[in-house]
Amino acid sequence: MPSAPAIATELARLIAAGYPFAPAAESLPLTVQVWQEVLADLTDAELHTACTAYLRSPDPAWPVPSKIRALAPVGRAAALLGSPTDADRAFADFVTRMVRLGMAPDPDVPKRHLDPEDPYRNAAMFAGLAAIGGDRGWGRSPTAQEDPIGAAAVRRSWCAAYTATRVQQRQDPDALRLTAHTTLELTDGRH
Repeated sequence: MPSAPAIATELARLIAAGYPFAPAAESLPLTVQVWQEVLADLTDAELHTACTAYLRSPDPAWPVPSKIRALAPVGRAAALLGSPTDADRAFADFVTRMVRLGMAPDPDVPKRHLDPEDPYRNAAMFAGLAAIGGDRGWGRSPTAQEDPIGAAAVRRSWCAAYTATRVQQRQDPDALRLTAHTTLELTDGRH
């Protein structure tokens, strides 16, 4: 949770930037309290990063806390979890990992995880696998060359289950914090 002094400092920076509709001096204590409640999943450093990003944005209005949260790493990760980009990357990684695992992944054996680096993404990938009938269902699924329509249907089913799991993970602060770094690296093009 961001500290009250950190929030007060960021509010002062935003006020100094001259945004219209900034809170009046007498309402600043209540504003700090509201921001602390709404942004409870941010650290002081994440709050500073998000406020700096807002100051650099072209948005001309006073920011509501949800806009600040959206610019923080956990907010950006939440927006990406379950997105089409996330599902597309995960499916490609899933196909590669299934080959590496000899078509025999195991959620109980870390070396046989679909994503050994991120347990939340791993769980979502196993949800996708379950939706298509497990490793046996995947082994029987058609390839794009032999049946493009059938292969696309398998992919859609996998991605739908993966996406549903990732969307649920948006509500879990631990999932967001754990996956924020990896997810943002992927979408920022560093992998």
